[in-house]
Amino acid sequence: EKLTINGGNFSYNGAFDPGHGYGLAFEGDVSNITITGATFRSNARQGINATNIKHVIFDGITVADNGTPGDPTNYGFALYEWTGGSEDILIKNSSFARNGWAGILISSPDPGFYVKDVEIQSSAFIGNHDAGISVWDVNDLQNLKIHHNRFWSPNALLGNQSVVVDAENNWFGYNTGPGATYSKVVGNFDANPWLVMKLDVNPVFLPGQDSTITADLTFNSNNVDTSSLGFLFPGQVSFTPTEYFDPDTETLVDSKASSIFSAPPIILGSPPLDVCAQLENSWDKVCLPFPNFYIMMPIIGR
Repeated sequence: EKLTINGGNFSYNGAFDPGHGYGLAFEGDVSNITITGATFRSNARQGINATNIKHVIFDGITVADNGTPGDPTNYGFALYEWTGGSEDILIKNSSFARNGWAGILISSPDPGFYVKDVEIQSSAFIGNHDAGISVWDVNDLQNLKIHHNRFWSPNALLGNQSVVVDAENNWFGYNTGPGATYSKVVGNFDANPWLVMKLDVNPVFLPGQDSTITADLTFNSNNVDTSSLGFLFPGQVSFTPTEYFDPDTETLVDSKASSIFSAPPIILGSPPLDVCAQLENSWDKVCLPFPNFYIMMPIIGR
């Protein structure tokens, strides 16, 4: 038995029964599911509600604006295990934005039920009311992995689980890692190392010449290249000062974005010019100084 869904729009459900306002619901020993490119938007409670699912792939789905902002029973995707066990689940290349409480909830509060072998990768969790991913009241959790995701919510990761969750190599909107007041990691997550943004310049800055500036998010905070492990969900990178860049915005491809910087001819004694890049939904702007050059006139003796 197998269920495959390619595309489709599962939206605006629950007008007359908000408590069951799901875009799509799986309840009771459902397996071998592949959902690709579908949209789950503006459902009254959850975009996706699931329990007892096995061997499942969600690839390139959009889950946005589901539930009431601030309602702790509303999620983009609720994997709430209360009927058996859920396992072998892959969520990748997907967007979870502005959902009621969290982009994804993983929970199995009662003894005898379990969640295991879940991987969430290369996805974006942007503007969810409280958390990007919430791991809450999980009685039996085994092998949850969270890698190469972009987070932009008050809590990137929020959990009260007893086991350590592998959450290495994610982008939290800061080069310094998870934030102190925003994009926080709260709970038993191993989020170190995290991804960082570097700026590469080729060729080196020279007045009046062009250089390719590349924003590179393939390295982590231990200076290890992670490109063999995965890439970030695409997003727009802005380059400034805009008057010197063409284009001044570019999309991440394989965790990199490049633009041409046309250096001004000469800066006479003025302060250095900061050449910067910033990924959307991030606090940090990464900059390099364009050097200060002086005209040196020869001294001619008589």
